[in-house]
Amino acid sequence: MGGQIMSEKDITQSINTLSLAIAKEVTLEELVTLDFFFNPGINQPMGIISRAAYEFLMKKHGA
Repeated sequence: MGGQIMSEKDITQSINTLSLAIAKEVTLEELVTLDFFFNPGINQPMGIISRAAYEFLMKKHGA
């Protein structure tokens, strides 16, 4: 299992989250529902990893 994220911005925290999720064998359903800190002035309540898991599950289930 692995993952890849590319960006021109600092995404260190997302890489750390992804590596931890892989190491702990977190499911896509768990990724969507995990609670992560966010700053409303800077980012969205659903980060890029949770959003990717959500989008995949929506396509998988035909929604």
